[in-house]
Amino acid sequence: VIAAMNVAHTIKGAAGNVGALRVALSARRLEQQAASGPAERLADRFQELDGHLVEFERVVVAVRGSIARGDAS
Repeated sequence: VIAAMNVAHTIKGAAGNVGALRVALSARRLEQQAASGPAERLADRFQELDGHLVEFERVVVAVRGSIARGDAS
């Protein structure tokens, strides 16, 4: 549980720094759940966080492709 809290805290900060607000919020929820709730519910929070990380990765790939093509201004 402590490892989950630490990972969630790290992801929350990093996501907040780059403006990935859904990722940061999801990581905060995971951190709070790890701190106060039953460990059995952590799987749901990890799944939620994973979904937001996948979504963020898609955005990053799209932006990178746009920059490579010279579409960004």
